[in-house]
Amino acid sequence: MLSHSDRIPDIEKLLVKERVNCITFETLVRRHDVKKIDLLHVDTEGYDFAIIKQVDFDRFRPAIVIYEHKHLQQQQQAECQSYVKNRGYTLVQEGDNTIAFLPGFVERD
Repeated sequence: MLSHSDRIPDIEKLLVKERVNCITFETLVRRHDVKKIDLLHVDTEGYDFAIIKQVDFDRFRPAIVIYEHKHLQQQQQAECQSYVKNRGYTLVQEGDNTIAFLPGFVERD
């Protein structure tokens, strides 16, 4: 968060440290009885690939997956791209995010 200090003056004064309980992606979808996911958007400040690896793509098969690659190290970015591509997605980078979509989702002229 402090890396944003160039854009947010006195950011240190705005931050609060708090311990939170974490759950896995599988626990989240079971807890809320999720049967289908059309759009998966992950923005977890550098933990995006860790979350994406928890998704059962055979079960859910979201048409669009968006994740923030900005905070991933270069090797993690490459691994995440490969991981998502190997599940049948086409990738486009837009700013700090990668947008992955299944073939046929976007019609091209």
